[in-house]
Amino acid sequence: MVHPSAPLASDPALQQASLALLLHERLIATVNARSGAVVAANDRFCDLVGRDGSEVVGQRLSELWNTSASAVDRMLDAARGGEYLEQVIEVVDHADRHKWLRLNCGPVQPEPGARQTDGQMVFVTAYDITEDRRYVTELKGKYAAIDRSQAVIEFDLDGTILSANENFLELVGYSLSDLVGQHHRMLCEDRYADSPEYEQFWERLRTGEPESGEYKRVGRGGREVYIRATYNPILNLDGRPYKIVKYALDVTGTKLRNAEYEGKVTAIDRSQAVVEFDLSGLILDANQNFLNTMGYTLDEIRGQHHRMFVEEQEARGAQYRNFWQALSRGEYESGEYKRLAKGGREVWLQATYNPIFDLDGRPFKVVKYATDVTEAKLHSAEYVGKVTAIGRSQAVVEFDLEGHVLDANENFLAVVGYKLDEVRGRHHRLFMESEAARSPEYKRFWERLARGEYESGEYKRIGKDGKEVWLLASYNPIFDLDGRPLKIVKYATDVTEGKLRNAEYEGKVEAIGRAQAVVEFDLQGRILNANRNFLDVVGYSLEEVRGQHHRMFVGKEDAAGADYLAFWDRLGRGEFDSGVYKRVAKGGREVWLRATYNPILDLDGRPYKVVKYATDITEAKLHNAEYEGKDQAINRAQAVIEFDLEGIIMLANENFQRTLGYSARELVGQHHSML
Repeated sequence: MVHPSAPLASDPALQQASLALLLHERLIATVNARSGAVVAANDRFCDLVGRDGSEVVGQRLSELWNTSASAVDRMLDAARGGEYLEQVIEVVDHADRHKWLRLNCGPVQPEPGARQTDGQMVFVTAYDITEDRRYVTELKGKYAAIDRSQAVIEFDLDGTILSANENFLELVGYSLSDLVGQHHRMLCEDRYADSPEYEQFWERLRTGEPESGEYKRVGRGGREVYIRATYNPILNLDGRPYKIVKYALDVTGTKLRNAEYEGKVTAIDRSQAVVEFDLSGLILDANQNFLNTMGYTLDEIRGQHHRMFVEEQEARGAQYRNFWQALSRGEYESGEYKRLAKGGREVWLQATYNPIFDLDGRPFKVVKYATDVTEAKLHSAEYVGKVTAIGRSQAVVEFDLEGHVLDANENFLAVVGYKLDEVRGRHHRLFMESEAARSPEYKRFWERLARGEYESGEYKRIGKDGKEVWLLASYNPIFDLDGRPLKIVKYATDVTEGKLRNAEYEGKVEAIGRAQAVVEFDLQGRILNANRNFLDVVGYSLEEVRGQHHRMFVGKEDAAGADYLAFWDRLGRGEFDSGVYKRVAKGGREVWLRATYNPILDLDGRPYKVVKYATDITEAKLHNAEYEGKDQAINRAQAVIEFDLEGIIMLANENFQRTLGYSARELVGQHHSML
């Protein structure tokens, strides 16, 4: 039981000040503990129930608050017994709105010697905590949405696993009991887990530094898993880290597809270059990535204008002035920009210029996030414009239940190409193709979300100016205090580049497969697969060649030679081979192929199979042999001499020399007129 402190109980002035404060700040009423009727109430109490004081007195507290009578009776009974209580209760105000109140109540002690005839009085105070409850409920809803859409795992500061959600368990193939209590290194390759880099990784997390990027991890059975993840230190009330929460997306499928199609290409995880400007364009700060990209030190650029990175003609132009005027007004800019590094070196940056606003909504500086795309720009026109910054956080957009945009973060706006003012209040169909937006399925999609059903998948969307965008996204209903859907939060990752690149590679591979003979081998030379063109050339069916060694197409003498063994050794080491090859088809038929043998590399750059592309040149080879034979026969039977277009003798055969009595030395270089 809690009792008032002695000094307050014995000091009338303190009691009077406390009562005045309570009357001003809280809802207050005295209630008859036996009947539950209100005896007196302050203005705040009356405002809540929408009645004046005379209408409140005599009414039961449970009826005024439209709440459970039994809950109020239990509270009053406890107070009548001398207890001082605190509890949270749900009520309904005069406008039929649900409110949550935190109550304190206790008995009213009668004056010494006074006789209480109407029952024990109870003093009730309360304050409204509805907004706090609503905020906590929304936070829980958003966390639940993230938990449904992402893989989540928690660690202590030493890297020991504390918990993991179902998405993470499914990703790595373990059960929760397999993971809890184990160290994070069980999900890493041994070489990395034993490295100084790995120790430094955890040391940074222990000091409160977040980590993000694309990581290679190892699931059950040694299965390779690639994730795009953030490691987020969680701070206690003292501001010190006490655990790490990791949010991850599985990008293994994309990584493996790209490795198959691109061969030796590996993903390079570049962190972003960051530089800050005041509203006039003067440099305030820059990180090491930006300095490395531009070749300067921080002291060389701090206080200088952004125009030091721009060609002189561009810096003098009206467009450049308008660019900074728009930023100073708070307008966002993004695109691919040509800049000049130290020494005049040309640099291409994929960048966003982001105005930062103060508490009054006024821009006070500009932060630029950039990725160096110079190499792609210079070396591959095919990839120009496709490269996007790696390591971006997710795109987030909020909708009401009808699909109207409520809010969107900068990442989402960058993906679709709009500013916030252009999308807020517009319907989601703004990002849809017209036919899809009119379809019954699209209508049912929003009906399901409005009922509180979760949706996820890979979606085609339309950005500004008709730009096609592919998003890996989840649509997550957020619920109010009564469990009703309140709004929809969408979390998305831009997968457009991978989608387009895969489509292009698949088209090229299919085209090659239609035009050429293609056969695949393991590194020992055993046949894994072959297309119809190859089978037609050699006269076999796929069942007859699959699992057989390549030597079935080679003469026995060649297959037993050292050169043939060296040929497969080179391929096994990842070395490319090409040329014209004599091969043996079914029934011993001779076949001539112009072919390339191409080792295919895995994500670690190791060869794991060989793909051969070939063209049948047998007919041309036979024709050439026939022509060579005829030419030799003519040369033996007749006198032959060759001239250039000026009549100068270039060559004469022995028949010609014997006929005219000259040697080759006497003829070559002379004019025809000597004859």
